[in-house]
Amino acid sequence: LNARGIIHAARDETERAMHDFSRSVALNDRDARSWFNRGRLLLGMGQFEAALADFERAIAFDPQNAEAVMMRGEARLKLGHTHLAISDLTLAIDIDGQLHAARNDRAVALFILGERDAALADLDTVLKAAPDDPRALTLRCRYRGLASRQLEAALADCDAALATGSPNANRLSNRGIVKLRLGRME
Repeated sequence: LNARGIIHAARDETERAMHDFSRSVALNDRDARSWFNRGRLLLGMGQFEAALADFERAIAFDPQNAEAVMMRGEARLKLGHTHLAISDLTLAIDIDGQLHAARNDRAVALFILGERDAALADLDTVLKAAPDDPRALTLRCRYRGLASRQLEAALADCDAALATGSPNANRLSNRGIVKLRLGRME
């Protein structure tokens, strides 16, 4: 059922995926993967409290699951529990230092709290390991631009983020902010 739920989720068949994951946890309430997958689906549906509960269950049965800890942090961040989110994201990084998404998410949380230097340090760490990480490039572009720091480097990040795939509104908007701060109205 869990595997079938994953297939349904990949096909954007949310209702069917939810049914399969829910049946899977009903049949075996100690299956960390099923709790994790249902939580991920709930998070994507904007049901943050329910997702948080499922991630808690997944972590109870598999405390070393860095992805589940990271996703719990994402749910907490969506709920406005920024300090708890940072704790979770830090734990996820401690479990798996190569989990770049956790560092990117922690950078977001740190920036929300006004910890700009720490947020940029996390993004620098990601980009040292994965220089073409589009999310890290986009975030560093945005945060440098908003802080009016290293604007030429911020513009380079914006351009690199745009070069990683099709332009999106967020990346273009960030680039516009940086160009405006540089005084370039072209």
